[in-house]
Amino acid sequence: MKRLFLSLGVGLLATVSFFLIGGLFSGGGHSLVAINIFFPYSGIVGPSLKDTRWEFVSMIVLVAQFPVYALLVWYSTRLRPFVAILLLFVHAVAAVAALRIYDASKPSYGLLLAAAPPNTSLDRSHGKRLSHQA
Repeated sequence: MKRLFLSLGVGLLATVSFFLIGGLFSGGGHSLVAINIFFPYSGIVGPSLKDTRWEFVSMIVLVAQFPVYALLVWYSTRLRPFVAILLLFVHAVAAVAALRIYDASKPSYGLLLAAAPPNTSLDRSHGKRLSHQA
């Protein structure tokens, strides 16, 4: 029982620490890139539950992530290095997915650049560029 509470305490301490660090690196919420890197499962679940009454599930996933990591590593005695590496790999894949979802949810303000110089046009009959100055 002592191991259970110790691992949950370590996990909650990691959650609070990474949340504060992610908040600082995210500029106080102006960009959620760091939060999505530290808490990718919440970044994946959150947008799919947006504007529903189940949005709180994203916060539960955020709070439970590192305590679950700590429990998995703590209770895997012989396979501890393998479980730790597997968790790092799964976390990295989830972070990439969360960042792609976050990037797709942001509005894009692309610049419209001209494909050809302003004084030229494409001749439709021959496919050659003709100058308007001639």
